Formats: sequence, structure tokens, C-alpha cells
Amino acid sequence: MAPTGAADWEKTDAANLDNVSLKKGLKVFWFATGKDDGLITTTNATVELFKKHGFSPIMKETSGGSHLD
Repeated sequence: MAPTGAADWEKTDAANLDNVSLKKGLKVFWFATGKDDGLITTTNATVELFKKHGFSPIMKETSGGSHLD
């Protein structure tokens, strides 16, 4: 069964989220989403999820509504 939400995804991927070797070589972990983009809430939650698991993502909230700017 495929994950149905953030909690399911986190549980399913816990081994990867807590894998120290994945964090060790990671130099840049970047998220950018426009403040008017419908995905801003999801992006912020995703950033917090990765922080919870010891990653250091960078979040840039841009102007407008695009997560592609």
C-alpha cells in the first residue's frame, strides 16, 4: 500500500531519513516556493520533517506563486 500522507511517508522512509551516510555527503539541500503558491504549507512541513531527522535544508520563500521561480 502506498503512503497516504506525511506521517505514512515518514514511517515508510524512516530508515532513509535516519541514514547518517545520506547526510554526510550532502552539501546543499534546497527548497524554494513562492509565498502565494498553494504548496507553501507543504514545503514548510517538508522542511520541518527533514530538520526533525537531522538534515539541514535551506528554505527560500520567493515572491509570487510559483515553486519554479
